[in-house]
Amino acid sequence: MSVAELKKKVRTLSSAELNELVSYIHCLAPKMDDAWKAEMFRRKDEMAAGKKFSREQVLKMIGLRENDLK
Repeated sequence: MSVAELKKKVRTLSSAELNELVSYIHCLAPKMDDAWKAEMFRRKDEMAAGKKFSREQVLKMIGLRENDLK
């Protein structure tokens, strides 16, 4: 299927279908990027080493700011 044919088909999609397609493309695009893959492997290695969340992430999850701890 050519790009022109894809564009023609996309114009016939409902709003819900179009939103689903946009979400799919948005999720798919980074997975093809080498820098994204390298970052995901780096994060995976950190998590395997026990560093699952940063301090900032934990504070955000529990609804605190750094100033609240002083």
